[in-house]
Amino acid sequence: MMVRFLILFLAAATFYGCGNDETGADASETAEAYPADLQRMQGQWQAVSTNVFCMCEAIIVGPTIRLRYQLTPDSSVLKRNVSIRNVDEARKMLVMYDGLGAWTYDLRPADGAEGLELRFFDEINREWAQVLLIKVAVDGVQ
Repeated sequence: MMVRFLILFLAAATFYGCGNDETGADASETAEAYPADLQRMQGQWQAVSTNVFCMCEAIIVGPTIRLRYQLTPDSSVLKRNVSIRNVDEARKMLVMYDGLGAWTYDLRPADGAEGLELRFFDEINREWAQVLLIKVAVDGVQ
């Protein structure tokens, strides 16, 4: 129970920010510097369908995607943080740093909410993962 609380606290602290903003710019000013599709991706997302994982959640803050996922209900929760180097909106690709190649994406409605489909290579299973996520409302705002 304590571990779950700690994970939720860290996720909330990461999402809302808990450090000093050295640039003096607020979050809305910073987000406006990103391409339009990346601006729409900002926030918390929860999987509604996936071809590989039994559970998947994502938090996208700035150019960073933080994934939490489980391969099976009995397995450990795995975490993966990736940084986006470039967004190619014409080809719907997120080019990653650190030689991780590119992830494809599609922003579209899903289950009556804003949806984000991500497709990327899962190094653990050595196969292509496809995850359809919906934006999670935070304090009634989506």
